[in-house]
Amino acid sequence: MNLSTLFSRKTSWAALLIVFFLCTAEECTSAQDDVPVGCSEPLQQGLRGVVTFKSGNLMPGPDLDPRAAAGQPVVREVYIFPLTKLSEAFATEAPFYDSLATEPIAVAQSDSTGCFQVRLPAGHYSVFVREKDRYYANGFDGDGYIFPVDIEEDEVTDISFDIDYEAAY
Repeated sequence: MNLSTLFSRKTSWAALLIVFFLCTAEECTSAQDDVPVGCSEPLQQGLRGVVTFKSGNLMPGPDLDPRAAAGQPVVREVYIFPLTKLSEAFATEAPFYDSLATEPIAVAQSDSTGCFQVRLPAGHYSVFVREKDRYYANGFDGDGYIFPVDIEEDEVTDISFDIDYEAAY
């Protein structure tokens, strides 16, 4: 069914918006329960997210393809480290890190939909992916921590991890 058929049936805008938001691939969620598609096992506490690869010209404008801006879901190893400062990461070409001062606490694998999940105790962590045989993370907070995430007791923290070193904004 195309949009003109939907409009000719006087479908309300609200209903169309609900269908659009529930069915977009960029969200990587199931309309039933808001759990990322590849993360079907129940998770009571930990980290859950979607890893996407973005490339090309993503400058805002009328020619920007929303699918390109959303990125492609990718399979990657996701590394969870103790909360890590920039001074504890050794980089020859940021945001790629050759090594970190600490060892990973957990490793997860994203699936073909980019989704991953990992059980973690409550605490503060840094998230990296393995990219080009190095650790990659492009998020920072105001205190110099690399891609920080907080895990609360009996809660799941959801993140989006964009690999965008080949994108121009």
